[in-house]
Amino acid sequence: MPKSLIELHQQRGQLIERIAQQRAAVARAVAPIRTACNTTDQVLAVSRSALSQATELVRRHPAATAGLAAALIALKPRRSMRWLSRGLLVWKGWRALRRWLPRG
Repeated sequence: MPKSLIELHQQRGQLIERIAQQRAAVARAVAPIRTACNTTDQVLAVSRSALSQATELVRRHPAATAGLAAALIALKPRRSMRWLSRGLLVWKGWRALRRWLPRG
């Protein structure tokens, strides 16, 4: 026996409600993944920016880059790492200091 048009519309409405509930459940379940993906995208963007800046620095100062590489090769690996860590510490300190100094 064929269903009446009213019954079909009721079933359709129930299906649409169930679909909306399922979509909301999926959106709630995917929220942590979306946050992780956004964080990953930000990390990738910062990494790409840093890489392009480093590449540009090497292009602008090839002699200084070659001299630094030669110095690191000439020094022993342990001493090179010590100097690199000290240089990184000085660089971070300089950046922190620049934030505190007034712009002029």
